[in-house]
This record gives sequence, structure tokens and C-alpha cells, in this order.
Amino acid sequence: MSLILTEISNAGIAMVADSSISMRNPVTGQTEPHNKDWLKLLKVSRIHAAVAYWGNIGAVSGAEPFDQWLTTRIRDGAYTDLPSFAGFLAAELNTAAHNVPLPHGQCVGIHVAGYHLWQDNISRPTFYHVLNGNGHIAIRYHSANHNGQQVLTRIDHEWVAEPRTLFRANLDYPAAGRPLAESIAGLQEGYITRNGDYFPFLLISDGINYTRQTLKLSGISLPSNPERLGSRLGYLSLVMQTVIAIYGCSSLTEVVGGYVTALGITPDATYLESNRRTRFPALRALRFH
Repeated sequence: MSLILTEISNAGIAMVADSSISMRNPVTGQTEPHNKDWLKLLKVSRIHAAVAYWGNIGAVSGAEPFDQWLTTRIRDGAYTDLPSFAGFLAAELNTAAHNVPLPHGQCVGIHVAGYHLWQDNISRPTFYHVLNGNGHIAIRYHSANHNGQQVLTRIDHEWVAEPRTLFRANLDYPAAGRPLAESIAGLQEGYITRNGDYFPFLLISDGINYTRQTLKLSGISLPSNPERLGSRLGYLSLVMQTVIAIYGCSSLTEVVGGYVTALGITPDATYLESNRRTRFPALRALRFH
């Protein structure tokens, strides 16, 4: 199971990921950690971009590690800018899948982030999501009457994958049809895409964001300087580390962890990389028995 996130903002592009790759045992049905860390964030130096991936990647690359599969295409591919690179990846994924949609439920996606000219001919952070169909979280709230008031007692959630399609490159930001002024304004706060074990990832991240907003009311800024990409990378790394730590001491069964890595790209196309990799065991057992 992967945990990845990409944020684009006025400060630049920030990407953070764990390094765990999990495999489902066909006999037991249990999700088990792969015994090697995989590179989840890859530079695309030719066009000053970067990628991260999530989903059932083995359905595409087979026995070849997916980070190696991607590295070969980043090195040898025919592309000249961000849109052509995203389109090239979609075509390569379809070729690997024999130009037929993957079976239902086998979701695969690649975050593609870099700089490209917007409709006013100014280069800004741009985000493509190359994937083979959409999905959504179906949430059901259960409540009961307690002393004359309805009290929330349980929340059920389920990832609902829509029918799989051929891979395509979707321009998520700036979104097609959205007024330019709104897209520019959206970069001030930042646009985040998260993927992996989505619902717990989202809940924990939103909880951290609530704490951040509360601290802001007390005059405490987190990140310390939102205008600096390095500061935003540090904060998003903290979010990822916290999510992984909570997984480790909870009843969640999905496997996350490994190294937390961070990669940023400044508006002048300089790469920022974390100089320290924090190790989190990709196990369910950060618990005392």
C-alpha cells in the first residue's frame, strides 16, 4: 500500500511519499510488506518535473519493479514538456496493459507535477494525474437516539472503483473550464492530491490540518513560512510521518512505512530533496504485546 501526496502552490511543487510496497498473499489474502524499499518519487530532469505512483502497479510492470519501469521511460521517452510527458506515460501504460483496461478494482495512478505555461502564457506549477479510471469513497453515517438527541455511533466507508478504462492523462490543475483568476488564487493556499489507503489518510491529514488552523489562531504558523517551499516540504513530511505512526499503533491492517522521502521543485526549476530519510518499519507492529 502506498501513501503519496503532491502539493502545488505559489512556493512551488512539493511531493512526499513513503517507500513501502505491499503484496497480497494469494493463499491467505493478507497484505504483506515487500522486503525492499522502492523509490516512490522520481525526478524528470529533462523537463524539471517529478512523478509519484500508487495502486496495483504489478498489473502493469509484472515482475519488473515499477520504479525501474518508470526510470527507463523517463530516461528514454520521447517527450518535450509536461503535457507530452503525461501523454507519453499514459500511452506506455496502455501498451504495457496490452491496450485493454485492467480488471475491475485494479486502480493505478501516477502523479505528474511540473511547470507549464497557463493560458496567460505565464509558467506556473501544473499537475497531471495519469490513471485508469476514477473512484470515490462511499460514506455511511449511523446514528442512534440518546436522551432525545441523535448521536453519531459509527461511520462506514468503502472505496468504490468505477469501471476501469484505458490510461489517460488528466489535467487536474489548473482545471479545464475554471476561470484563470480562481486557479491563480488557489495556488495561494495550495492544491493537494493524496492517494494510497485513501480514507484513513484523508481523515488523519484533515485532523492535522485542523490542529494547524487552531495553532494559527494562537499566532503559531505551521509551516513556519508558507511562502518558502522548504518550509512546506518540512510540514508535509511531518504529516506523512504522523500518518504512518498512527497506522503503526492502530488497528489498521494496511501496510505503510519504510522511508519518508520528500522532493520539491522551486519556480526557478531547482530540485529540493530531503537530506534525511526517516525510517518507519513497514509493519503492523509498532504495538506492545
